[in-house]
Amino acid sequence: MRARLTQQVDGVLAIDAVALSDLLEGSGPVEVAPGQSIPPAGIGDYLALGQYAAQPGDNDQFQRKENLTEVTKAVLGRLTQGGGDSTALLRGLSKAVRT
Repeated sequence: MRARLTQQVDGVLAIDAVALSDLLEGSGPVEVAPGQSIPPAGIGDYLALGQYAAQPGDNDQFQRKENLTEVTKAVLGRLTQGGGDSTALLRGLSKAVRT
């Protein structure tokens, strides 16, 4: 895998959709496409089904993966930039760790 990377990766974080939803609890909606935002409670459904319905009739995996990259950036931005409800974020973090 390293031979294909252009930079060294220090670590990888894997999280399931339910825990991600919990983590985003205090952050507000996440933009998954221009003009389309999803509340934290809906991110699991989007990742499981919505990403496929976003491009009906189009089986373009490259485009779907590009969209997931943008969703990931939006989620990380939500978690790292602040501006949300800190108490709800900590409550969500606690739930995510327990599940």
